[in-house]
Amino acid sequence: MARPESKPARLRPTAFVPVSEMRGDSAKDTELLQTMHRGAREFLSSHSWCKSIADDRLGFGVGGVIAAFLFKVTRTRGRAERLWVIEGDLPSAYLVTDRAKTSHEALVMYVESMRDWIAAVRSGTGLKDVFPVRAAATKKHASMLESRLRFLEKQIVPLARRFAVERTTLRRATRKRSVIRPGDLIVDNLFRAGVVVSSAPRPGRTWLAMQNDKRVRKAKGPWWKVYPLDGGVIVAPEDLVTRRRRATIDDVRLIVENDAPAVRDATGRVLMATLGAPTL
Repeated sequence: MARPESKPARLRPTAFVPVSEMRGDSAKDTELLQTMHRGAREFLSSHSWCKSIADDRLGFGVGGVIAAFLFKVTRTRGRAERLWVIEGDLPSAYLVTDRAKTSHEALVMYVESMRDWIAAVRSGTGLKDVFPVRAAATKKHASMLESRLRFLEKQIVPLARRFAVERTTLRRATRKRSVIRPGDLIVDNLFRAGVVVSSAPRPGRTWLAMQNDKRVRKAKGPWWKVYPLDGGVIVAPEDLVTRRRRATIDDVRLIVENDAPAVRDATGRVLMATLGAPTL
């Protein structure tokens, strides 16, 4: 089991999407996520109670590190249910959705289960009451796993919580169209959260043709200029965004912190003016 880097590059998670539409931040990242998906399916299929698997979805993923996939599984007795599978550079595990409605909650539940295994191994009390881990129950493996869990809790779980938007929940309410206006916090078709700052012209045909989501090409608008929480600027059509709430000063601070140093002051001024608030 390889040890993860202590200071990874900037993590860019892939949002909750059907696996057929799964795209990473680069071709390599997409390839890593696809490899992890195959591993997750193989892990589920290896259990005798798993009759078939359908409706594969990625809840959260950082290529080559960890991913939370959501599967619809039919058991051999004919009962269908949804299960999370955690896959990556850690022991694979499946989790029920009763306690984990989002990928963030699934990762938290995974960490708890693995810590129970570590405690059982170190105490020598037996593994009957803990989740089975496909690794030798040695103190060496327990220490290696504990190191990974620390990395997971410090770097990955907070990131997953930040991107655990409303649309990742298993019990989705029927979407109702809200009128978008500057100062709203929205989530776009790629599940990027950001603050609307102004209206925007419809992009040109070349840009539209480059978009993987075909719905963007057919979007009627209106179009909005949005500052994502992780920095930068995007445009999004209203018919493909979901309004979450009005933006707050904390949202503005997060955007400014994540933006390029050269434009942070300008970004802050635009956002504060949009909210009708004093400068930061």
